[in-house]
Amino acid sequence: AQAIRFFISGVFPNIEGLEAEPEMPKTNSVIMELYTVGASCTVIAIAVALNLGHEAEEEGEAALEGSVLHRIGEISTSGFAMLFAWCTLFSTRWICVKYPIFLMPSIMGRVLLALVLSIFAGLMVFLLDVIDDAARERAGAEAGTKAIRTIIQALAILVGFSWEHCFDGGVAAVASTTANKAVTKFCLGTFVFLFLVPAWRRHILTKVMALE
Repeated sequence: AQAIRFFISGVFPNIEGLEAEPEMPKTNSVIMELYTVGASCTVIAIAVALNLGHEAEEEGEAALEGSVLHRIGEISTSGFAMLFAWCTLFSTRWICVKYPIFLMPSIMGRVLLALVLSIFAGLMVFLLDVIDDAARERAGAEAGTKAIRTIIQALAILVGFSWEHCFDGGVAAVASTTANKAVTKFCLGTFVFLFLVPAWRRHILTKVMALE
């Protein structure tokens, strides 16, 4: 993803995806190019997912599930979904940098960015759910459902990336006020892990396993 951003913008970000400060505003064409790459990754992910579904119908899901090609297909679907999320996150961040009202690159700016993307993802999931319900009675509904699930997976990754972006910035801001930044980052990350994982197991993982 960093290589794609460098190819489009000419600025190579660090390992966290951030550019050297001050972050310069990008032109509309550059922003749209990154959005286009993200959308293209979604199309590829959907195509791979549909191909996997078609092969599963022909050869049997049980026979295909353990094959190398099936695993490569699933990994590719997740990888392209992550590329979509990464490209969309930072192209939207470029918009926030361009307009001072979003207070970027402050922590509040990151929170606003995450809120905007979360609202967008929520509305899209609601719309896709309505489309899925309307299309279930038609022929070929399974392929449409597979495509919709792939899009929702990509949107879920996008929301996760956006809030992780906030957390990473908050941890860095708090750690910068202490003498030992590495230890502070480790302690904060451990605290969040111990606080969130039990709630995730109790309220989210159990529901996912029940639905599957």
